[in-house]
Amino acid sequence: MNKKAGTRDLNDDEFTDEVINIGSDEDEPQRAGTPKVSVKTETQEPTLTARDDEHTAQTLQTTQLVSTSNQLQDAHMTINSLHDQLLQCECERANAEHRADRLEMQLEMARLVKKGPDCRLMPQMP
Repeated sequence: MNKKAGTRDLNDDEFTDEVINIGSDEDEPQRAGTPKVSVKTETQEPTLTARDDEHTAQTLQTTQLVSTSNQLQDAHMTINSLHDQLLQCECERANAEHRADRLEMQLEMARLVKKGPDCRLMPQMP
């Protein structure tokens, strides 16, 4: 099966306990009998970078959505507060108008009483 797959069984003797610095092929020559270690970052980096970019974009969008949601909630609270203030002012205006009408009627009655009973408006007879 190894022959068909192009692989072979490894022996523990083929590995060394020495520290191997990993670098590019041009940095240092490889020792004989030591397996060559290479890292395929070229094909993995674009995928990881794209995934990181996508994750960053989603995080930014989520942050903006939460911020906008909080602003909307604050706006609703402000609207409700202003609505309550408007209702309170309307109630106070109506009460003030009612008091003004009542005082105006009392003033008119006081004028009539001061002039006496002769000031009553009587229909004139022909």
